[in-house]
Amino acid sequence: MARKNKIGPMDRKVTFQSDSPTISNTGARTASFSTIATVWAQWTPKGLTGDEGEDFESNLEEGISQGTFKIRKSSEVSSVSVADRAVFESRNWDIVNITQDGRNNRLIISVETREQ
Repeated sequence: MARKNKIGPMDRKVTFQSDSPTISNTGARTASFSTIATVWAQWTPKGLTGDEGEDFESNLEEGISQGTFKIRKSSEVSSVSVADRAVFESRNWDIVNITQDGRNNRLIISVETREQ
């Protein structure tokens, strides 16, 4: 019988990328991103749990979307930092904070993006 993996609430794919700029002969800097890792994550949009309601409302007016990704900590995501970005649902998200959850086996990555 085939074994089925249970992914539970970590049912979204997110890609983490680092900025690897290229410099032309004239010295112009062009942003170029390279993939660090693509992993399963639990996505929680900020404001849907009823916490921080006022901030959520004002962020909506300013066109800012926020949320968190909970991911399993691993060697492939150990280099992810606030200087990097997340790509989720075809949108680029700035990483604003990274904290450890539990016994050092999960990371909570807070992100935000401006509506385009």
